[in-house]
Amino acid sequence: MAKTIAIRVRVVDNLKYSTNKHILEISLENTGSNDVAEVGWKMYFHSFFLVEPDHFPGNYSKTIFLHEQRIRVYMLQGDLFAIEPQEGFGELKPNSTKTLSIFVAVWSISRTDFMPKWIIASNGLQPRVIESTDDQSLKFVDAFVKPRQWKRYNFDRFNPYTCQERARRFNVKDQGKSEILILPTPKESTIDESKKMYFDVQIFRIQSSDDLNSEADYLSNKTGVPRATGTLQQSYNIIQLQVKKDLNSALDDYTLTINASSNSILITGQSSAGVFYGIQSLLSIMASFPDMLLPDMRVIDGPRYSYRGMHFDVARNFHDVDDVKRLIRAMAMYKLNKLHLHLTDDEGWRLEIPGLPELTEIGGRRCLDLNETVCILPQYGSGPTNETSGSGFFSVGDYQNILSYAKTHHIEIIPEFDTPGHAHSAVRSMEQRYLKLAANVTADNDFRLLDGNDTSQYLSTQMFTDNGINPCINSTYNFMKHVMVQVHTMHKDIQPLKIFHFGGDEVANGAWVNSTACKDFLTQNPKYNVSKGLKKYFVERVTRIAQTLNLTVAGWEDGYIGDENQPFPVEDMGNHDFIANAWDNVWEWGAAMRAYRFANRGYKVVVSLATHLYFDHPYEPDPEERGLYWAPRFTDTKKTFGFLPDRIYDNIDMERSGKPLTKADVCGEHMEKCDRLNRSENILGIQGHMWSETIRSPEHMDYMIFPRLLALAERAWHKAPWEDLDDVGMRNMQRDSGWERFANTLGYKELKRLDHENIKYRVPPPGGRVENSIIIVTTTYPGLKVQYSNDGGNMWMNVSSGLPWDRNKTWHLRTVSASGTRYSRAVQLFEVEPVHASDQVIIDDIANNMTIKYDIVDNINKADGKYTASLTLTNAGRTQVPLATWKIYFNSLTKIGNDTSPVADNLVLKECGFSVNFVEGTLYYIAPVNGIFKGLTPGESIKCIIEAKDWNVARTDVMPNWYVTDEDMVPKVINSTADEGLSFVGKYDTPQKWKRYTTDRYDPYTLKVRYALNSDIRDVGKEVSLVIPTPYSIKQSDTGGYISFKSADWKIYSEPGFEKEAKYLSDQLLISIANSVLKTKMILIKNGNLTSAPVTEELFKEYYSIRMDPTNEIIQIWAIRSAGAFYGAQTLLSLSHPERDRVPVVQIDDYPR
Repeated sequence: MAKTIAIRVRVVDNLKYSTNKHILEISLENTGSNDVAEVGWKMYFHSFFLVEPDHFPGNYSKTIFLHEQRIRVYMLQGDLFAIEPQEGFGELKPNSTKTLSIFVAVWSISRTDFMPKWIIASNGLQPRVIESTDDQSLKFVDAFVKPRQWKRYNFDRFNPYTCQERARRFNVKDQGKSEILILPTPKESTIDESKKMYFDVQIFRIQSSDDLNSEADYLSNKTGVPRATGTLQQSYNIIQLQVKKDLNSALDDYTLTINASSNSILITGQSSAGVFYGIQSLLSIMASFPDMLLPDMRVIDGPRYSYRGMHFDVARNFHDVDDVKRLIRAMAMYKLNKLHLHLTDDEGWRLEIPGLPELTEIGGRRCLDLNETVCILPQYGSGPTNETSGSGFFSVGDYQNILSYAKTHHIEIIPEFDTPGHAHSAVRSMEQRYLKLAANVTADNDFRLLDGNDTSQYLSTQMFTDNGINPCINSTYNFMKHVMVQVHTMHKDIQPLKIFHFGGDEVANGAWVNSTACKDFLTQNPKYNVSKGLKKYFVERVTRIAQTLNLTVAGWEDGYIGDENQPFPVEDMGNHDFIANAWDNVWEWGAAMRAYRFANRGYKVVVSLATHLYFDHPYEPDPEERGLYWAPRFTDTKKTFGFLPDRIYDNIDMERSGKPLTKADVCGEHMEKCDRLNRSENILGIQGHMWSETIRSPEHMDYMIFPRLLALAERAWHKAPWEDLDDVGMRNMQRDSGWERFANTLGYKELKRLDHENIKYRVPPPGGRVENSIIIVTTTYPGLKVQYSNDGGNMWMNVSSGLPWDRNKTWHLRTVSASGTRYSRAVQLFEVEPVHASDQVIIDDIANNMTIKYDIVDNINKADGKYTASLTLTNAGRTQVPLATWKIYFNSLTKIGNDTSPVADNLVLKECGFSVNFVEGTLYYIAPVNGIFKGLTPGESIKCIIEAKDWNVARTDVMPNWYVTDEDMVPKVINSTADEGLSFVGKYDTPQKWKRYTTDRYDPYTLKVRYALNSDIRDVGKEVSLVIPTPYSIKQSDTGGYISFKSADWKIYSEPGFEKEAKYLSDQLLISIANSVLKTKMILIKNGNLTSAPVTEELFKEYYSIRMDPTNEIIQIWAIRSAGAFYGAQTLLSLSHPERDRVPVVQIDDYPR
């Protein structure tokens, strides 16, 4: 079943039920030769949104029965659901398909809303991945081709970009070079390009004090410049690194001087970190001058914020040490200094904690264990086993390796352990520990995270029913202390732990309301109410532990939110330092003021706004773009570049729907709804975020983070002058100018640097338009090349200036990476920009439900060399096809017309109410005529008679893929004609249909004629030729006989030059390749002189011979060139029995005619 069930998934309609739910079709096709049983199996699949929301969670029953479809649906944990056929479902016969229709909450508008690795399972058997879904590109999900599929609701204003729209959005001038020498932009820089020095890595040396050994080694490794040994006497051809403290400077400040006169470079930092950032600036300058002629210049620089962070979720899907190190390297290049590692969540615990092995043995693994005793359940397409990105963890050694690497790159690791919510993996792990140690009354309760008497029912945001750590039991704090102490110890000798991030976000409503322990606690402590009050108590207890370890506590903003949307008072929690990540700023939701509210209340704030800094969201509002879209519909690099971290409310742009918003809409005319910032000193900095629900591979990770991370770094390090402008028009104009410089810098320099680091950043699709019959293309980042294809993507060519448009071809464009090795997704360019019509439903309905039938009427009884054909259109749908300006396009190999209109030009066919129009080449269209066409009701048919030149006597005289469109609508192929078998064309079953003219003597063959044609062929009952084509010479052994391959001892050996041919034979015969010649059971491919070599050199290349020794079971293929060896191999395969298990004993010499 896993091999033969082909799954197709289609979003049918997001709009029909407003924002409540949508319709999803799941098709199961049996592509095998056996029946699929009616019952006895389950199919597990994933959904971001609640399946059958009218039934779940309901009374928190885990299953419902859908009577009409005879299936039972199961809600497990998180995004995992299952479908189980019931009696009456019916067997699934070979080559048949069964389609299930289910409701899913809210909407699905993107391919990556769906997960791979659906599972088929049956009691007592090993579960298997359904192979048709084992595809990271998610090809089993049907394309999103209709507005009702890519829109969330009727008022959703987003549509996928056309090429023209993309060109308008990213219309920047190509400056032909990198515009910024150093990225992120420094505070001050002066440059004198009239003075230059040659930076010769062979003669330059690096000089530094011992306290900068790490930085000096880093620079040496990056440039190839050796470090100076001993006492350096020269004052030229050196790079001097030094720390010189200045009380007026911040720790990360530095100066960089390139002195062309003395051929020297001086980097002075306020600290080793400052020196390191100076090194990064030097490397950025060097990348701008590949000829190594560096100009005389001086840079005085320092960061805008002390906290310049990147959050990386390794819990939802695990990413290994190499992935983290690659991110660290890139962060260091662009002077980011905080890596917030999200190490735990519902879906995984990713760090080994000595003393609590269950956390990673169970919580660090995902597999199909319904009781979660050896692993937690599959999530996000992780499959039934623990061999995918759903499983994995950092050992203590791995983590300390990361710490050491981060320290070298001046990046602080901030570990996050998401509690008390988002803790399913921890809860299940510790519950198994409890059960395992239940005999030990003391040990079993030490670290238990649940109250055994808690009957609370709740559903978390991610659809877990048991992900809350109970804050009312002491074992919870035993657990938290143990984790914190162990992590503190891991950091101690490498990078002392400063910040402990406890998470705190999205605690489910209803958690702990029926916990006996919490009821008892609240009786004694009535100041804490359920959920929010208990969450505060949890923070207080964690804070006390943190204080004993001298740690600052960090959490997501909602982890500190109490009643009436107000932060917990810091004085209630010991006036400890608290860091809050302010993230939940969807403008229309009313929480955008939290960043400033927290800062004003004494919290240290890291600005983490989801609308601009969540890199798990798509780059474009396109269903083919990866990512979630719960906050903004998209966040591109330009949007992050234009973020105003010091003026949060000036970033207000639109609702999630795309409806424009103003600051007054959100904050009120007088800012009465939004807190003003009174304590700016409490804004630590900004942070980008990568949540990994849809990120299952290093390629996914790089695609989503880069190049947005560069825009993040620019805003974190450098405050642009335009940010302080109050005039919005002027600010936007200067911002766009800054973006132009930034985009040119990425295209001409920075993307190449990322390529060098093997970072597979997103290559954005190009923009394009047709102007005066010339194709004009643009790229988001000038400097990248654009290619085109007009043969369906088989061949791609670079777009050159003046490329002429050919409307007879279908044009696709793609952008090429800076390295020239990777490409954007291909996008189609239309001559006239497609406009999403106000009545696109009409077009879709015609494409899906209009049945077209084309029949030849008469080729013989015609006047003026014409034939007649009938065109029947039937409405097979459920709604009327109305009169509108839609057109149906088709191809005709012969000219359509009549006496009054030899070439169809608004040729009206009054009997059916359509006009026929010639476009170009073979292309025509028919269109309903106002005043004649009255509409087509369900089940109704109309017939048109068309006259055309010459004749039509074969089915393939008619072309498939007729399509319907309107100038305001997207063209759609009419399904009834999308058939290479041309089943919509009627039979040619009379002479009037199959003859071209009255004197045409041809008729279709009858059985009798065909019998006569083949009557002189005698059936001799066996094969006559052993090999086709016939060899030059073939001699079969006088004694006959065969050589059998059945033994597993057979091997293949080839002499040098014939390895590919040997591999080919090995694959075909399933015989392994040997490293040496054996005495028996051997196929040898040998190079040597041949007995009957042909005369010409060209034929000599393809000559081969085959010799067989049946006694020793040796087969030799002799050839001079690989071509001959290949033909010898083909002949051996031709000789072999159909089951490839034996060959007749022959001797062959062969070469081509």
